[in-house]
Amino acid sequence: FITLVWGMAGLAQTRLHISPKPLAGVGTVAVVICALLTSKQLQHWRNTETLFSHAIAVTEENYLALNHLSTDLMNHGRREEAEKYLAEAVRIRPQFYQARLNLGNILANTGRLTEAEEHFRAAVRISPESIDALHNLGNSLRAQGKISEAISIFQEILRIDGSYADAHST
Repeated sequence: FITLVWGMAGLAQTRLHISPKPLAGVGTVAVVICALLTSKQLQHWRNTETLFSHAIAVTEENYLALNHLSTDLMNHGRREEAEKYLAEAVRIRPQFYQARLNLGNILANTGRLTEAEEHFRAAVRISPESIDALHNLGNSLRAQGKISEAISIFQEILRIDGSYADAHST
């Protein structure tokens, strides 16, 4: 930037025969404008919620921002809001693994195991060797009393990673 500024000043003075004083004024105005725009943008960067809420507001069908915002909301105990954003992310991108897994976790944590199972199964279809998705699916099945299905899921986990302790103990 410094090289550019000094180079432009030298060019303006030697080739264009422009006095550096008006250029300094233009430069000062440009810096003030940039400072004002930066100040406005910083309002969106206060925290994760304001950042991703703004991203959702200024973009269309931004499933990544919806997922990130929902994670932040979950971390602050705002499950119902997080669920709404995750459902929207899944609607936009049904094959988005992380949103499927996160939505399944919210549903499982609120006792809606059949709905959670659906999202865990979708996550497993998307990423068949995901230990997290398989483990959550197995736990969901076990909690619903579908023991033989749960056992086969935990056996699949052990096939993928024989040292996965939770699959041994479940």
